[in-house]
Amino acid sequence: MDLARVQVAAKRSSDKYPLDLEIVLRIKFNEAVFGAEKEIDFTIKKPCQTCKGSGSKDGKTHVCPHCEGRGRISQQRGFMSFVQECPYCNGTGETVKDRCSDCGGSGYKEERQSVKVNIPEGIDDGMRMRVSEKGNVSSTGARGDLYVHIEVEADEHFVRHEKRRLYRDSGIFHAGDFGRDDHDPDAKRHNRAQAASRRKRQSSSSYLTALA
Repeated sequence: MDLARVQVAAKRSSDKYPLDLEIVLRIKFNEAVFGAEKEIDFTIKKPCQTCKGSGSKDGKTHVCPHCEGRGRISQQRGFMSFVQECPYCNGTGETVKDRCSDCGGSGYKEERQSVKVNIPEGIDDGMRMRVSEKGNVSSTGARGDLYVHIEVEADEHFVRHEKRRLYRDSGIFHAGDFGRDDHDPDAKRHNRAQAASRRKRQSSSSYLTALA
């Protein structure tokens, strides 16, 4: 399992962090072609139980004096005005006087979790999978979704194009022929079926030749 980075989605909640969570998962080329089951390790945010998610030692919050509770501040540069998230309250519009000693004023704790996901056959690089209610946890108990952004590693010999077709050099291979192992029971059945099909075609060809 190779997780390159962890990012949070843009959707905001009433908490000090967004509920939806996005992670990047790198998978091998053959896993993208045939599908796979992967166990993903990731970190979620949960409200600090000591301060109930407020980040304050006494549980009380105050209106941010910099943005006056709006969570946004504007800057005038010449004739243009720019609006950005307030850096003093991180867009919440609230500040605390004495920070919670348990969470350091962040209002949340981080927790490692894992979940198994089924990578569908034929998934492509750049696609996203949504795992319902596996994201961050709100102070109300609601939970966001986990979004898995897929990155497919390049293969040394094969390049996928037009869904189920695999190209190698100047040859074209069907996806069913890629990654077969002669010791794999499924591969053996596949090879036997192909051999039987070839024998049938050869037999038909011989019969037609005899008639001629």
